[in-house]
Amino acid sequence: MSKARGETYLYHYTTAKGLIGIVEQKKIWATEIFYLNDWEEFLAGLKLATEHLRRLLDKAVARKDKVEAERSRWLIKEMKSIGALRSLSMYVCSFSADDDELSQWRAYCPKGGFAIGFPAKRLRALAKKQKFVLRKCTYSPDRQAKMVKDAVDTVVQAKPTPHELLSAGPNAESVIRCTLSNNLAWKLAQVCPILKNAAFKSEKESRLISEPRSGGDIDQWSFRADGGMVVPYKEFLLNDSTLWRKARVTIGPPPHPKESFASVYKLLRCNTGFAHAITNSRAPYRTW
Repeated sequence: MSKARGETYLYHYTTAKGLIGIVEQKKIWATEIFYLNDWEEFLAGLKLATEHLRRLLDKAVARKDKVEAERSRWLIKEMKSIGALRSLSMYVCSFSADDDELSQWRAYCPKGGFAIGFPAKRLRALAKKQKFVLRKCTYSPDRQAKMVKDAVDTVVQAKPTPHELLSAGPNAESVIRCTLSNNLAWKLAQVCPILKNAAFKSEKESRLISEPRSGGDIDQWSFRADGGMVVPYKEFLLNDSTLWRKARVTIGPPPHPKESFASVYKLLRCNTGFAHAITNSRAPYRTW
């Protein structure tokens, strides 16, 4: 993560329209994870989980443990139902540790844009209040496999207590299976959003991730149009005076650097009262 005035900063790359919205409304959009460009990486995490469950199934069959084998089969089947149509949902907003990365300008601001930066400590405090977490992405395949394996093992190895079995009565096994599948979905929802392909390691990404929800937050849903699709998103509030006092903006490679600097200064000063740290990109890239 970049350092500024002794603090760690994270930067969100956006267009001119996006920057205006963030500054004027003091909000940033977190997109439902299944509508991100790279949501297949979430599926890659589910694939790792399924592969580990198949190994557990093979072991259960080898030792002739019918109960454990059937539970593993149940969980493997449940993995197929986690996706855009499942009621469990998560919302994600991406940040980078780098405020002036050429690959980011090309990917997210091909016609010109901005990287708006906030102190990570303040973002983390706001995340806690809004039932989000701020976590670094991991790019190591070995690390990713271990994280998913540990998540699966934590759920599978949690045995129901005698009291729970007695309370479930004759439907005990059905209750156990449903509990296992719900717990596993919840656990993977906390791990899979930070798994990223190693090809994107230069992005040094951290993510704001909403607490997984299972349908009870309809009043908080919002929608936007993007590429011919209706995309669900959730607002993450940035209404914190300390956050804006310390905000920083890097202007992407512009055709008119002086004019761009002046307009960003006015935007920040008018809407936040602060405009202390504005810089122009040093990247050798032209968008015009």
